[in-house]
Amino acid sequence: MSHLRDENLSWFRHCKFAWSLSFILMRLSITALIHGLFPFWFVYNVSDRIKHLSKMFSDEDLSKYPH
Repeated sequence: MSHLRDENLSWFRHCKFAWSLSFILMRLSITALIHGLFPFWFVYNVSDRIKHLSKMFSDEDLSKYPH
């Protein structure tokens, strides 16, 4: 699997990282739905977290983030 070699990850670490990202995105999706109904709740939560994720993926070295 070249993707795992390219990222220098074991299958288990890659799976753990992908699943944790999936749960973060699901939580953000639910938060955004609630914010749509109640605009005064979670005003910056989703946008701030998306900015953080974007910075994380644009960094050359993802190893400093938990996998």
